[in-house]
Amino acid sequence: MTKKKINFVESSILPTEIADFQVHAFTEIDSNKDHLAITIGNVDSGDPILSRIHSQCITGESFFSMRCDCRFQLTESLTQIAERGRGVVFYLQQEGRGIGLSNKIRAYNLQ
Repeated sequence: MTKKKINFVESSILPTEIADFQVHAFTEIDSNKDHLAITIGNVDSGDPILSRIHSQCITGESFFSMRCDCRFQLTESLTQIAERGRGVVFYLQQEGRGIGLSNKIRAYNLQ
């Protein structure tokens, strides 16, 4: 028997400047991290859809750091999905490249 890896938490409407998306929250059982699936349109039809797997980037998305383009990548992905009328962004609660926020700040100091 396969062990369950995530638990579904809740879905809601996510109004943004780009469009009104559906947001679906999940908790990863082993790490207790929360992840999101941000969708628009019918994503379970079986047809291919535009998708992005995006790692959280607090320095770029929350503090608008000029040292990364994560905010642009996320915004562009959501825009393209909204324009097509269907798609999904998997938003993972993990700092990009898995280096952790403290180590990312150390790396900033080296740049």
